[in-house]
Amino acid sequence: YQVDEILEGRATADIKHRAVDARFDERLSLLGLLMDAMNRKTGESMETESQLKQVLTILKDLKSQPADQLDFLLQAQMQTLREEIQNGKKSGALSHGDLTAKLQVIRILEQYRGILQTNPEFAALKADFDSRVAAMKSEAKHISAQMSNLFRFCEEVFPEGQEILILVTELTVSGNCAAFIGRYGCKEYFAHNKELLFYERQQEILSQLDRLEL
Repeated sequence: YQVDEILEGRATADIKHRAVDARFDERLSLLGLLMDAMNRKTGESMETESQLKQVLTILKDLKSQPADQLDFLLQAQMQTLREEIQNGKKSGALSHGDLTAKLQVIRILEQYRGILQTNPEFAALKADFDSRVAAMKSEAKHISAQMSNLFRFCEEVFPEGQEILILVTELTVSGNCAAFIGRYGCKEYFAHNKELLFYERQQEILSQLDRLEL
């Protein structure tokens, strides 16, 4: 099965016929492959958004500072992040996701130092940040389209089976996918989700966890 082709809405007739004729265990395996891809894509999207939110917080602090202080302040922020990484590793409280996010933010700040070498104005940093946000939104739109294509594929090849229910359930219990749907939506997901109270309850729990982490 060509997972990427399915998600891009380009599944061939041969792929569809194979899925229709597949036994239930093979259908589950196919759904697993498709969910693995969606989980990875949505996870990367949400990680990028989280990283840019951290960068935005830093840029807001820098916005009103003198231009000749920006490089120094960026270095200070980078040092703070490195210390947080070091302390987190020592205490064992730093998750792999947090480590990856902090390292990526440091890379972005280092790139901003390079930008300041050629254009020592805050506006140059804002322009770069805006382009990153635009790229993130474009990728999220692409992932949303892929999720819609996934539903259309399942609707076509599994019109009367339990596969749609399994797909909706897997998307709901997947932290990455649920967070992505909560952020960007998916009309096919909501159209098939006959137990919206379950989804809404999960969102309430996630919201409570977010508040506990602040």
